[in-house]
Amino acid sequence: MLQHVLNNVRDDLNAINPRYRLLRHMASDYYRMSDFLPTKHDHRLYVTLRLPITTRSSHFELFKIETFPVNVPDNPTLATVLKDPPFAIAVPTRLPIAYIIFQTAEQVNIVECMFDISVSDVSLLPYAYKHCITALYRDVIRDVNDFCTFTVIRRNLQPAVIHLLDNRVLLSNVPTVQLNCGRNDV
Repeated sequence: MLQHVLNNVRDDLNAINPRYRLLRHMASDYYRMSDFLPTKHDHRLYVTLRLPITTRSSHFELFKIETFPVNVPDNPTLATVLKDPPFAIAVPTRLPIAYIIFQTAEQVNIVECMFDISVSDVSLLPYAYKHCITALYRDVIRDVNDFCTFTVIRRNLQPAVIHLLDNRVLLSNVPTVQLNCGRNDV
């Protein structure tokens, strides 16, 4: 029954505007959700179900922002650190049309592996919109200089290996690296 309702909603959305899409198409996705609102009136049972709708079908990757000091070249006692970074950024996995910047952890509301915007005050920002975090993410040095603010701190940084994702690491203040690949050293 629910799959039939979803098909009808999909068709109605398409008739209203062909860009509108249901975020989830399978009834099984909604059965796993726990936010049904049942109501009884006389001998009838009504079930209210939130159907997430989007105008885009792209998926986003969510990255939590972590900051760390970086040595100032030619001065080992000074380091810079990004000032007032946001909590996270969501970046599209396919087409770079828009992104989302989360200033706080409370703005990231994920329910059943879906980002729920009904209780969040974030919005999609166009890809062309300039921001410090997107400049850092895309490695656009001119925009980093224009939109980012750094604080200079006095600190002797110790060499560190910071694990990022899977097999990716960040080397901080490491003067030399030896990579062992089987019997060969690189």
